[in-house]
Parts: sequence; structure tokens; C-alpha cells
Amino acid sequence: MNLVTGHEPTILDWLARTHGIEWVNQPALILGIVDKGGVLCGCIALEQRNVGAGEFHVWGKVSNDIAKAVFEIIFSRIGWRRIECRISRKNKAVRRAALRWGWKFEGIARGYFAGDDAFQYSMTASECRWLRRVGNGQITESA
Repeated sequence: MNLVTGHEPTILDWLARTHGIEWVNQPALILGIVDKGGVLCGCIALEQRNVGAGEFHVWGKVSNDIAKAVFEIIFSRIGWRRIECRISRKNKAVRRAALRWGWKFEGIARGYFAGDDAFQYSMTASECRWLRRVGNGQITESA
């Protein structure tokens, strides 16, 4: 799996066709996830909420390598200090994965997904175990 950028119309079209998701305002960053054959099989969208913070959305399967790359983009390149995500109460597999990746459970947003509750998680740059700080305080990808 690899991340691709610069193909926003194609990725947004795939998201609308496969998941019925259409954005009112385009996200701050849209990343495509492509398989070994170069076929789009997922996407990640980042929406900025305020200065230094945003919301993380994902569709499709995400490997640990993709997660590491996305956290590096969010915290090192973009410079956000906090990200949030909401996961359907019904999606137990993704909720377990969120905890494995280091997301912290914050609470339940009742009725968030068309009548379904969402579990809300967050992660800060200092909590992200996928990154490490070096001597000058700069965040870099961990080994």
C-alpha cells in the first residue's frame, strides 16, 4: 500500500461512488491509498477544525506503514498538535485498531452517524508513539 496526493478529484469521486460521501467543503488534505497494483482502495481526509487541530477521516484498509506516514504528515509537516476521529459504535474492529495505534478514548457522541452513536478518540503530537522527538525538539518519524 502507498499514499498518493494530487489526485483530489479522482479520490473524491471514488469516495462518493463507494461510500456515498460527498464533502460540502473540501478537506484540508486528501490522501489516496493505493494497493500494489496502483488501484485506489482507500482514502484519508483531514479537516482543519482550528489552528493546530483537525479531524481525521479514513475509508478502506490502512496498514501500520500508512498510519505512520499519515501521523508524520499531520504532526511534522502540517504541524497540527491534536487530531480527532469518530468511529461508529458498530465498528468494533476499527475501534480496537484505534486503541492499538495510540488514540485515546474521549467519550460518546450520541446519534452522530444517522442515528448511530460514535465513539470519539483523539491523539496529540506528544502522545503519538509513531513519532519521536530529537534533541532540538523537532518531531521525526520513529524507527
